[in-house]
Amino acid sequence: MNQHEIILILGSNHKHGDNIIAAQKALSKVFDSIQFTDCMWTEPIDIDSELFLNCAAKAITNLSKEEVRDKMKIIERELGSTTERRQQNIIDIDIDLIQYDSTKLHEDDWEREYITRLVEIIQ
Repeated sequence: MNQHEIILILGSNHKHGDNIIAAQKALSKVFDSIQFTDCMWTEPIDIDSELFLNCAAKAITNLSKEEVRDKMKIIERELGSTTERRQQNIIDIDIDLIQYDSTKLHEDDWEREYITRLVEIIQ
């Protein structure tokens, strides 16, 4: 079974702490080896919103990239994230897979200062 290293970014602008903690607990059930950074407050980008609370996570998994994304979307839905709420600029939880092995995903996000800071911490 192939093992893959993944890096995730978690963010919330609504019930920040509760939603980040709930997402961390849910992700810990999917990925045994997951580690999280401390959280940091960040300014919203391209959205009219309160501040965001963000953290990064790193894990080893045998799941494919698509399976990882599917698991993340399930967790987002379970924590109340819907298209309707996002259209209202309410981000209960957003979980992005930004690196799978050596492949960087969400290329634009890598230009954001808080992303590079969180990734530096987690690596």
